[in-house]
Amino acid sequence: FLQRCDRMLVLLTWHYFSRLWCVYEWAAFLAYHEAKNLRISVETFMRPASRDQYLKAIPNISIQHCKCHDEKDRVLLKQKIVQYYVSEDTFENFAKGTAVAMMAVTVAEIAGRSDFEFETEFFPWIRLAYDIGQNDLANALLHADPVAWRKTAGLEFMALGSGAGPGRVKFQDQLNEWFDRYLQPVLTSLKLRSVKPEALQVLGKIRSQVSMKPSASLTRKKLVMEQ
Repeated sequence: FLQRCDRMLVLLTWHYFSRLWCVYEWAAFLAYHEAKNLRISVETFMRPASRDQYLKAIPNISIQHCKCHDEKDRVLLKQKIVQYYVSEDTFENFAKGTAVAMMAVTVAEIAGRSDFEFETEFFPWIRLAYDIGQNDLANALLHADPVAWRKTAGLEFMALGSGAGPGRVKFQDQLNEWFDRYLQPVLTSLKLRSVKPEALQVLGKIRSQVSMKPSASLTRKKLVMEQ
């Protein structure tokens, strides 16, 4: 199923990374796909009072300690992790690093509102990247400057929302440029260090086969044209 999904949207609470199935599916999707195809929704749950819950949850990702409804699932998932990943440690590091990266991307828009918002919303993810030993990731995050992006986009005196459409597009363009230049190479390197080469080859073949299959809508259109 994850192989054939073009994108993934995660409604993310701080409990998400405490569940082994969730962590496994998160990592599996990012092994199959580029990180830009994953989106996180945290607006409903992330508040100043709950931010620390997210920051604590990611470093605690552990195959051994994440929850399973049935312990048989832990055995099954450990087998799959051994099959596809270099080690259990690299699996956990992959999940942690990608989680920090995508959380930082998600909060960048809010962090751009002011220097204070940057310090409270974005900088903790840089610090967390260092704390989990992923210095390359931390350095990539340090190149993000959402406050400057917001000014360049003409949003510095405008609340994000309706009426800020063109400015938001400009902001997103700058965020995407940073993502592609600094963050994506780090995530790609992390994937190559974490997922077994033979597994990546298999995944590449699967993606090629899936992309070659016509979608149902295209097939219906072809049938109509042939009639």
